[in-house]
Amino acid sequence: MNQMAQLLKWLWENHPGRLLGTVLGLVAGVVFLFVGFWRALIFAFFVWLGYVWGGAWERREDWRDVIERLLPSRYRDS
Repeated sequence: MNQMAQLLKWLWENHPGRLLGTVLGLVAGVVFLFVGFWRALIFAFFVWLGYVWGGAWERREDWRDVIERLLPSRYRDS
């Protein structure tokens, strides 16, 4: 258990946004998981989305910049 506490402490000190985003995505994903079996794909999506959001939060990135980076250029305004 001590190693887990050290890992969580290190993660919180070095990657707080990604840790928080992943936990929030995990919680949201679990809620969808219990709603239905097929929603496991949504679970993975929420975890990934939380990770991306947390990384952007760590870099103090604007959410519009994150969307621009994720969407292909054909979906963006010219």
